[in-house]
Parts: sequence; structure tokens; C-alpha cells
Amino acid sequence: MEQVIASFEKKGIQIEVVLKGTRVYLVANGVKASADPLKHSQHGWYYRVAYKKAFTSLFDKKSDVVNLVHESAEIAKQMIDEAVQREKEEKQRKLEEKFQSLTNDSNIRLVWGTDYGTIIVPNQPELSEHPFFKQVIEILKETGWYTKDIEEAIGRKADDVDFGDYSITHYYDITIEELKQLVAKAEEVVKQKEKQKEAEKAELQAKFDEAKRTGQKVEIRRWTDDCNDPKEECDLDIVIEYAMPDGSVKVERHHTW
Repeated sequence: MEQVIASFEKKGIQIEVVLKGTRVYLVANGVKASADPLKHSQHGWYYRVAYKKAFTSLFDKKSDVVNLVHESAEIAKQMIDEAVQREKEEKQRKLEEKFQSLTNDSNIRLVWGTDYGTIIVPNQPELSEHPFFKQVIEILKETGWYTKDIEEAIGRKADDVDFGDYSITHYYDITIEELKQLVAKAEEVVKQKEKQKEAEKAELQAKFDEAKRTGQKVEIRRWTDDCNDPKEECDLDIVIEYAMPDGSVKVERHHTW
């Protein structure tokens, strides 16, 4: 449904501003063109029409873009924003309505690829965007699980596998109930990882505290690496990372012979 929200005159041409859905159109001399309501730092609110020659030629035959300053552009922008918000809310309402119609026995497909994941509801692809399913994917990503971990969690192999040139995608046909059980296991893994991170953080801080208290460097960790000096007759270096009294980190290399 179209709604005339303003009218004004430019260069002797009468212009109507029409709102339809989430778009604004300008109509002049029977020519209708999509317009963007914008604000200029010096000239204020205006309408921008681009690449609509039948319209722009009415005002400037040399340009593919015409800018028509008028204060109603501010109102047009507000009405567009409101229409966009209503459209978004309606989309979310319908999405939630469809999601609520699912039961624990409803079938879904978990797609887990080399570098991505998603959930597909048969005949309702839009439900992949529902917050619940998007959150499930985020939780599974946080676990750092590989395909074998998912298969261990659900107790069986994938129903289908797609071998691409650079990636492998696994498909699991499960119920909502099975998905919830999978998520519960994933959440426990995430909690344990968070606890481990906190413990490691506390352990590291304790070493910096010790270094500051004693005035001596304290070893954080050590590992072996290929020798970085071709002049030395060794194959491996022992690399040690230290917490220093001033709060910095120092790395030392020791050659082995």
C-alpha cells in the first residue's frame, strides 16, 4: 500500500513523496523513482535519486544522480526506520511461532563442516536463523569438537557425508530431543574449558606474583624447537618462557649438543 507523505516543488516541477513498505519513491511528471532520504552536514535533509535517467533528466540532463533538498526527507527516514522495525518484528514473530510448533520428536538436520555449522529444519529453512539453533551452533563451536566428538556424543556416525575439494561436511538427522542432549554435553565441555582457563590464568598470575616478590625470574613453560642458529652443531633448542619481576615475559633459548 502506497502512502503520500509529502509534496514539494523544485525547478517548477511538482514532486510527491510516496512511502511503500520500507522504500521511499519520488513521483514527478508521471515518472516514479526510488529515493534515499539522507542528511548532509551543511545542507540538511535531502532525497537522492540515482541512475533513473527518466527522473534525473527532469532536473539535470548531465548527471545520473540528482539531490533534492527538502525537510520532509527527515520524516521519510523516520517512517522507513519504523517500517523496517515493524517488518523485523513481524518476521521474528512468525519465526518464533514456527519454532514453538516444533516438538521434541521433530526432526532436524545438523550440518557440521570443516569450517562451519548450521541446523536445518525440513521444509522450513528460515528456522535456521532462530536464536535457539544459532546458539546451539555457537556452543558446539566453543567446544572445539571435531566430527568424531559429535559422533561420540550422539552415539553414532553421520547419516551422510559430502567430500568437497577443500572441506568435508557431515550431516546428522536427529530429533530436537537428541539435539538438546547433545547441547547439554557440549555445555558441560565448555564449562570445563572455562574452568581450565581460569585455573591456568590463576597459575600464571601466581608465577608473576612470585617473580615480583622474590625479584627472580620464574619459569612459565618450556618446549623444544628446531635449532635457530646454523652455526651451532645442534638439532634442537630448549626454549623457556619466564615471568619477570617487572611483569614482562622473557624467552630464552638453550642449544643442545
